[in-house]
Amino acid sequence: MSFREKTSWISLVLTLIGFGSYFVTLVYGETGGHAGHGYYIGYLIAVVVAITLIFIVSTAIVAAMAPDDANAALDERDRAISHRAAYFSYFLLVVGVLAAMASYHIGHGAFWLMNGLLGAIVLSEITRYIAQIILYRRN
Repeated sequence: MSFREKTSWISLVLTLIGFGSYFVTLVYGETGGHAGHGYYIGYLIAVVVAITLIFIVSTAIVAAMAPDDANAALDERDRAISHRAAYFSYFLLVVGVLAAMASYHIGHGAFWLMNGLLGAIVLSEITRYIAQIILYRRN
C-alpha cells in the first residue's frame, strides 16, 4: 500500500468519525432542543482541531515507517488518481450546495445553511477519499 493510499485511509477514517460525531450530535441535539448554536460551533472547532492533530501525528508515523515513499514526488499515476477522485466528488459537492441553498430559501435559517454547506463539503471529501482508495486498489 502506497503512502498516499495510507493517507487517504487515515483521512477517510478521521473524517467519518469526527464529522460523523458532529452531525449525529447536531441532529439529535437540535431535535431535542438541548443546546444552543454556540455549543455546536465550539464542538465543530474541537472536531476540526482533533482531526488535524491526529492526522498530523498519524501521517508522521506512516511517513517514518516508509520515508522513501513519503518523500517521493507525485508521479503520473498519482496525479491521475487525484484528478479522477476530485472529478467524482465535485458533482456531489455541487448537489449538496444546491440542496443547502434550497433549504435556506424554504425557510431554514443561516445555521442550517452553514451546516448544510459543511455537510456537502464533508460528503464530497468522503467521496474523494473513497474514490482515491478504490483507484489505488484497482491499479
